[in-house]
Amino acid sequence: MEVTAKGVAALIDETVLEYVREARTNCLPDEFLLLNAIPPILRRIASGVAHPVADSSGGDLPADLAKLEARVTELEAELSALRARSPQCVFSKALCEAAGKSLGDRKR
Repeated sequence: MEVTAKGVAALIDETVLEYVREARTNCLPDEFLLLNAIPPILRRIASGVAHPVADSSGGDLPADLAKLEARVTELEAELSALRARSPQCVFSKALCEAAGKSLGDRKR
């Protein structure tokens, strides 16, 4: 029989449920309440073993982080440039163009 973290977690869950059923109670005695915390920990361990990190240095995470930081810098620069432009200037240009087109077409 192979012993795995998932298997031990399931075994603890089953044992706790069996105890609660046989003791006709809603929960474990105070002395054993920590048993409920073990299965989730074992499942996280099993999940980590099933999906290992590429290598101990962090794999692609440093490269991804550098790319994200560069993108944040680009976006901050773009935001600063947009804030420097007056929003009134952008709207008034579009308004003048629209007004010129619509008023220019009218004939009295």
